[in-house]
Amino acid sequence: MNDVLIVGGGPAGNQAALSLSRQGYSVVVVDHRVRLGDKLCTGIVGRECAERYRVSAELVRLRARAATIVSPTGRAVVIERSEDQAYVIDRVRFVSSIAGAAMAAGADYRLGGRVAALAIDDSGVHATVVSDGRTSIVRARAVIIATGFGSALPRSVGLEAAGTPTFAAQTTIKCTDIESVQVYAQWSLPQGFFGWVVPTLPGEALAGVIGRRRPKSALNSMLEGLKDQGVQFEISGPVRSWGVPLKPAARSYGERVLLVGDVAGQVKPTTGGGIYYAMRCADIAGEVLGAALASGDLTSDALRPYEERWQLLLGRELKLGYFARRIYEQLGVRELDSLLALTATNGLLKDGVKFDWHSDIVSRALGHRLFEGILSPFTRMGRRVGVGADD
Repeated sequence: MNDVLIVGGGPAGNQAALSLSRQGYSVVVVDHRVRLGDKLCTGIVGRECAERYRVSAELVRLRARAATIVSPTGRAVVIERSEDQAYVIDRVRFVSSIAGAAMAAGADYRLGGRVAALAIDDSGVHATVVSDGRTSIVRARAVIIATGFGSALPRSVGLEAAGTPTFAAQTTIKCTDIESVQVYAQWSLPQGFFGWVVPTLPGEALAGVIGRRRPKSALNSMLEGLKDQGVQFEISGPVRSWGVPLKPAARSYGERVLLVGDVAGQVKPTTGGGIYYAMRCADIAGEVLGAALASGDLTSDALRPYEERWQLLLGRELKLGYFARRIYEQLGVRELDSLLALTATNGLLKDGVKFDWHSDIVSRALGHRLFEGILSPFTRMGRRVGVGADD
């Protein structure tokens, strides 16, 4: 019997596999993809993530020191720093490099297979894996579910996956007119949406949007808006869409099981980015599960510290981030335009903004006197639900 089965070979699953394999445990990773890392994503990581996980220079496609936020009326707010703040990376190669390190440490990868059923009993974990029309059973002492958003596997073992979804759509465009990261705050988009154009290679960029419903239609609207502004581009890839959870799972642990990554809701509610949070939580999962395996105690009580630790790391970020998104979705054109105009003049976005940590700026905005007229109704609402300027 294996020590650990990991379902999903994305950043979360691979990082957990690396941690546990290096501790000497036998790990099996099952992923339906053959090409690991091939998932819809902009591939942007912050400097903190790049430094912690040693993203090699050869994987970096773009170094970003500046970003432009375009308001609903076309007002441009430029955020610029003297040092790199984020990197657009080759996501496929980055995720594959983590898997390669895990394999070198002893992890067994079974690609092109799908876990069709999962059961847990006193004797361990039993997974039914279907690959090329053949069915096999994988047994392990414990399982990490790192399948991404929308998986039915958590429910089969008595847990609920993360919910409250939003939806994104993205395509590749050929474009030489945009050389830095552009963010479109409801510009040429339905209320509650925001969009982006992120350069990746010379003459190429990713264009995408995220919002509550009909993302492909919203993406078309943004692209039409770019054309109306004279931006020259042509669509060079398919339009693909995916779901992103805005709130974490009610519980991310159980007997012999942990949820890690998007399936657990370890995602920034503000932007939908999840690479860094997933990897940080995978590190915690590896440490907690490794200790439980060593002691032979794989009960829910023994695995509870996983959730306690990742909530201590991310709980405030997720709570305030979700509240900020709710505010953004309710702001009209006039309010949002005024908010961004005030932000451009008071330096709020230039003072200590961190790519991966947004709770401080949300908290400061809620308590800022210049924003009182716009945000005071939401501040009162926040107090009713336990979120405030000092949270």
